[in-house]
Amino acid sequence: MCFVCREAVFLAGDGDSWIGFAQCQLRSDYVEGTQTCPVGYLEGIYVELEYRRRGIAARLLDACEAWAAEQGCTEFASDAEISNRVSRSFHKSMGFTEAAEIVHFAKKLPGFQSGSGDKDVIS
Repeated sequence: MCFVCREAVFLAGDGDSWIGFAQCQLRSDYVEGTQTCPVGYLEGIYVELEYRRRGIAARLLDACEAWAAEQGCTEFASDAEISNRVSRSFHKSMGFTEAAEIVHFAKKLPGFQSGSGDKDVIS
């Protein structure tokens, strides 16, 4: 049986408390600024405020990058909200370069009731 894990979560702890995490996955769709497929992708990273600036996020990111490399990736990417200066600064300090600034758009489709999970029939 061949099983490929497409995502991973790494945790940081202090005693019996969890103080941070990083979630990563393999992306096979187009990833801005990359040229290979799949690409390791940092989906989220968080460290409790009182534990920041101690290298914990860097170690979590290292674990994600190592995992992606083990899966055969040669590139690793991430994203951050344009207004999230802390995240953008972290990414740059970890060797990422900005690939693009993108505005996402969304809209509701007619005949869909939010939360119901069912589409209304439109005749």
